[in-house]
Amino acid sequence: MSLRFSLLDSKDNAVTVSGCALLTCWLLMVPARAKGELPPIPIDAQDGIAEERDEMRQGVLPWLALSGQVEIEWNRQRISPWDGGGRETTTETPSNYQLGMEIRPLERLRLELLFEYDSTSAQLRADEAIGAIELEQWEFTFGKFYTPLGVYASEFINGPMIEFGETRANGLSLSYTAGTLFKPSLMIYQGEAGRNDTHRRGLDWAFGLQANISENLSLDLSYQSDLADSDERMLSDFGNRYSHKVAALGALLRLHGTAYTVTAEALAALDRFSEWQHDRDMPLAWNIELTHPLAHESLRLTWRLEGSRELQDQPRWQAGAALGWEPDEHISLTLEYLHGRYQRGLAGDDDEPDRDVSTASARITFEF
Repeated sequence: MSLRFSLLDSKDNAVTVSGCALLTCWLLMVPARAKGELPPIPIDAQDGIAEERDEMRQGVLPWLALSGQVEIEWNRQRISPWDGGGRETTTETPSNYQLGMEIRPLERLRLELLFEYDSTSAQLRADEAIGAIELEQWEFTFGKFYTPLGVYASEFINGPMIEFGETRANGLSLSYTAGTLFKPSLMIYQGEAGRNDTHRRGLDWAFGLQANISENLSLDLSYQSDLADSDERMLSDFGNRYSHKVAALGALLRLHGTAYTVTAEALAALDRFSEWQHDRDMPLAWNIELTHPLAHESLRLTWRLEGSRELQDQPRWQAGAALGWEPDEHISLTLEYLHGRYQRGLAGDDDEPDRDVSTASARITFEF
């Protein structure tokens, strides 16, 4: 962990970065073992965290399975104004605890509960509460869960900026799986935002399509009728009320090779929010990541390049790397470093100058 601190101390920057570069080059020069090859991505890999949780789920009774996850993090961020003003440094040590349950009272009926406690909010909540009826290729889902908008694929501790579209709501969903070719899904849900002329929350909808273009290439497309419903609560300053709805479109392209995976994802508003100023009323973000194993089968390195436009409280661009180590199927350790730049006015007061931001993070995860 001391290595991560030194990345942010200017007097040690040259030595630390050079050492990291030499270590990385040495690891990359040694051919990866066969076991280090990345696994293929299934057609229904909508949520990487959910996929990992499913794999770790343990049967307690014939009709009950449990899974759990504990994450302990350390984050340090330094913001440096371009005009030479004082630097701002913050350090946090958040932790997250999850307990998942899968109950099958009937062969075609599945119930899922995911409880989560986050030290930052100090709240225990039901992150998801799902009931699903499975009829061969069809699945009817109801309860509280995430809409199809966005996939948010990432190997980093700090999520990508495209997560501003992530939406959890109460609703109904119908999906169809056509073998390994494609999987469309349609969701109708109760939105959090509403029009200015009513106090009621209206019904909104979202659509998702996962498709395998070839053996190594997949495409995910998604649409949501109201971006203001997202967990980001983009219109919270206006009581979550709007004069007109603004829809959003998301897309993910995933290329999978024998020893690498490339993901390119983007999410954007399709219209302007009339409630916001012109320089921040039509947000867009994108994220590109390259993941490959290193010399040792339990090590993986991921590179990220991402950017945004008119997205408040997020950098204009950001780049970095994350090193993941999995010594055991139940334990993983991730170290990462990100560097980016904020655009004037989109982070903090409008009068603040452009600023550089550096973030170092570490996380250890226990799964059962």
